[in-house]
Amino acid sequence: MAHGDEHMDEKVTDSAPGGPAPTADGPVPDRIARGIRAAELDFLSRLPLFKQLSPEVTQRLLQDAQIETAPAKTILLREGEMPDSLFVLLDGMVQLFTEDNGRESTVLILRPVTCFITAAVARDNVLLNSARAVQPSQLLRLNAEIVRQMVEEDSTFAKSIFEDLALNYRNAIRELKNMRAKSAFERLIAWVVAMQAQTGTSEVEIPYDKSLLAARLGMAPETLSRDLARLADFGVTVRGRKLKIHDINKLREFTWTDEWHKPSLP
Repeated sequence: MAHGDEHMDEKVTDSAPGGPAPTADGPVPDRIARGIRAAELDFLSRLPLFKQLSPEVTQRLLQDAQIETAPAKTILLREGEMPDSLFVLLDGMVQLFTEDNGRESTVLILRPVTCFITAAVARDNVLLNSARAVQPSQLLRLNAEIVRQMVEEDSTFAKSIFEDLALNYRNAIRELKNMRAKSAFERLIAWVVAMQAQTGTSEVEIPYDKSLLAARLGMAPETLSRDLARLADFGVTVRGRKLKIHDINKLREFTWTDEWHKPSLP
């Protein structure tokens, strides 16, 4: 699997609601955590995780919760840590990744609204992957101990957690199938076809750095550059992060991308 950006592994520490934590070298950019405002309660209560819950259960889950704003490239979690919170991605984009001997591989790219590290929180286990904000992101943090208590006590909340786990499991299986059954170039074409189907237009924009797309597709950045150039033979013009598709059927004919074989997005 491919490497990610080496410059993207700076760990940031939690900051107080008043601003970044000072260091010996002065203030550093950081994610900012704060309590939930009254005006946000209605929005949060309508999220998939909460919308079927009673007001009492929702209030209990949110009683010790925080909203975090994380700049792009912020490390949110490190594999091997014990999680103290369940994360809900409200806005932005998050990369789940793993590292081995200095090499970085992408597990999943997440979009709103979804939970992550749910399995580790539910089982009170160490994290099997790290997490990074790809874009400026807003996250809801729910106290892990309260989450486990409510899974035991409230069947409706337990069902919401089960559905979230099932969705992320299916996305992980999609990624595994693509990695095992397709070549690197086939994975790129499958991703382009899936993105085109999602947008419904002839132009697809890579929503993050090409180096991250390479890690996302399990290839080296230089391999991605060569494969992007090869797309010209399939009626695709590449300009920076924008891909203009002139003949989608040529792409569809090259690799199988039905509902059971398409990759997760983005």
